[in-house]
Amino acid sequence: MTIITIILTILTIAALLFIAYKQTLINNRLTARVNQLIDLVDKLQKDLATHITTTTIQPTSTPHVSTDTTTTISTRDDNTVTTLYLSRADSNGIFTRASASCVPGSSLFTLQVNDDGQTGTFSVIDEHAVMTFALMMPTQNLTTACEGPGIQVSGNATVVVTDVPGKAVRQGDTWRVTTRAIIHYE
Repeated sequence: MTIITIILTILTIAALLFIAYKQTLINNRLTARVNQLIDLVDKLQKDLATHITTTTIQPTSTPHVSTDTTTTISTRDDNTVTTLYLSRADSNGIFTRASASCVPGSSLFTLQVNDDGQTGTFSVIDEHAVMTFALMMPTQNLTTACEGPGIQVSGNATVVVTDVPGKAVRQGDTWRVTTRAIIHYE
């Protein structure tokens, strides 16, 4: 081998080592940044959970509806309607959560509580994000509280229309479907 070939081989090896070293530095920086972002997401999720888990409306003279130890909801004694936000109903028609405010990723229905505080009518929340969530898994999210033509499969639908509100009754601290809402997709 000639000296020029040896020098070129050494320079090529040095260049490759330098490139590998630079890639290692870039990978280390990217890994550190990803870890920072993961920590930030964890912190934001904890902050969000803190902000949406506790909502209390003070009871008046009528009985309260409590869905868990952090949420107390009551109808008012001036015969106005109270609105609750309900998540999906389970296979027994029991809504799995009721709250005084809409809980992103959980709330699917609004319940207009009647004056008696024991019955009400419900419909799908008329918000794009809620409808998108509901249509992602209509069998789990809608069919236990609603009925209508072909609602098991949402296809390319983007809107859920409540044609006839459903009816619900309070049972202790929960709400149960007595009449399913009639819906269709658009």
